[in-house]
Amino acid sequence: MLNLLLALMLPLQAAAEGWPAFDLNRGRARGQIVPSDHIWVPPVPEPIVVNLPPEDILPWERAPLFSPYKHGAVHVRGAVKVEVRGRSGEATLVFPEVTFGEPAPGDRTELFVMVSSSGGRPAAVSWATAICFGPHYLGYKAAELVLPEGSGDFSVRETFATGLPRDAIAASHPWLFAGGLGPKDLCSGKAGTALAGFRASALPRRPGASGLRYDARKRTLTVTWER
Repeated sequence: MLNLLLALMLPLQAAAEGWPAFDLNRGRARGQIVPSDHIWVPPVPEPIVVNLPPEDILPWERAPLFSPYKHGAVHVRGAVKVEVRGRSGEATLVFPEVTFGEPAPGDRTELFVMVSSSGGRPAAVSWATAICFGPHYLGYKAAELVLPEGSGDFSVRETFATGLPRDAIAASHPWLFAGGLGPKDLCSGKAGTALAGFRASALPRRPGASGLRYDARKRTLTVTWER
């Protein structure tokens, strides 16, 4: 009862202190509200239909704004160590390790490696780590190492791209698409067969005449050469 009396007294107290009294029950609005003649209100435009192939739309673009999926930050770490001794040397390539800030089911990566040779010995190594969400391609981290011809003569080119457009990887690593794949296919089942020869698992695990040794546990490829 006390609370009710206090609520009824609030408009009186506000008026006493010079505040405008706010009481919806004091009266009803009179008349009608008519827009002024000099105010132009534009009509609501007709909806526009945009046709996009479902496979080109990322999962969270198809979902409503309240979708619980959050891709979060993506952390990519890798390294290249080169030791040159005259016309021979050794390079240790630490392939990119990708961690997702807010992991979600379907987050994964695919590693592809190509070794080109000259005179039966490795001349360059090109690799790319595709960042995937299920079958959808999100971006990539890639590099290419040209082995030295002599002391102090080598180069490493790195690229990193996410989101749209997705054709950056086709420009930097065209060997991935020689079989007719498109960038959006790197995380799909099509890549499993077309790029089987470029999987890291196809690299030799023990040093041999090729000068290559792959350690899956450490994600490293050791390349030795002698010119």
